Amino acid sequence: MKKFVKAAFAMTVCLLSLFVFSISTVSASAYKTATVKIPVSCLDTSGGTCGSYKISIEPQNDSPAPSANDLDIPANGKGNFTISISEPGTYIYKVSEIPGNDPNITYDDKVYEITVFVENDGADGLKYSVSAKRSGTDLKSPDVHFKNIGDPNSTSKITKQTTAKTETTKKQTTKKATTSASSSDDSDGGVNPITGFINAAASHAVGLTMLAAVVIILLTLLLKRDNSEEDKNNER
Repeated sequence: MKKFVKAAFAMTVCLLSLFVFSISTVSASAYKTATVKIPVSCLDTSGGTCGSYKISIEPQNDSPAPSANDLDIPANGKGNFTISISEPGTYIYKVSEIPGNDPNITYDDKVYEITVFVENDGADGLKYSVSAKRSGTDLKSPDVHFKNIGDPNSTSKITKQTTAKTETTKKQTTKKATTSASSSDDSDGGVNPITGFINAAASHAVGLTMLAAVVIILLTLLLKRDNSEEDKNNER
């Protein structure tokens, strides 16, 4: 009888353990999935000659995988690694730049260790925080950024080429302006038949007006003279 009671007690404990485990599993999987974003910025210290960056992320210790392992970010641009997490926990990632093959660029070799803390928000959801530090140190970093350095000589060549193009453009513009001015002067120096005709007509009109005025004056004087002589004859 005692053996039976002990066996029944042991079986009850096992069933309760399985029940509690199943309840905790259901409870854990009932959380709303959190979308974690890890922001990354890429700088450029050489006037736009550093091109674009390729940034990679590597999950550590079986942490959930991100939606993309690599990001292509332009110089002076920003991007985000996105990770879907459905359970509370602490997750570790490493973020670094994949070097390119441009010999005129010194690629950033920093490696960041990113820690994502995920916990219950008290309403069947999850909240998270992100912490970053340089790999191999205990110093926290306020952000995750990379900075490539361009070759100064390469930048000088680009500047010289740009300056040369600008000077050539200025010379071409000056030449066109000079040619246009010369064409305008030549046009003004020539005789336009229509303009000449108008000017000649105006001169003739002025001359005819003056001549008509003189004739009218002479006729008036002659008329007065005739009238005066006629008056004298009538008096006689």
